[in-house]
Amino acid sequence: MDRDLCYRLNKNIELLVQRFAEKYWDEMPEITCVEEWSEQLHRNYYFNEEIFFNVDNMYTALWYNIPKAMLFAWFDIQCGNVAWTKMSLLNFYQYNTDGTINKAKRDVR
Repeated sequence: MDRDLCYRLNKNIELLVQRFAEKYWDEMPEITCVEEWSEQLHRNYYFNEEIFFNVDNMYTALWYNIPKAMLFAWFDIQCGNVAWTKMSLLNFYQYNTDGTINKAKRDVR
């Protein structure tokens, strides 16, 4: 029974990755899972072999309906392409650069 639950969760992660790709790319990208083991929840996925997100970040982007431009701006910061403090996707979405809460972003769902 426990293993069946895990199999269902793995299947739902596959659906989450597919939905994430459909939402944030104009054409379906080539998706590659970095980790080969399906029994680990912390997995990174490459999209077109150039951009990668983990399951947690994909979940956050879909849950909060984060706009595409904001998602990729956050990715640039995480990769060191922009000089700004690194932070989680959710904090990047909810806070201004001065550390105050951006209510306009936070209330959008």
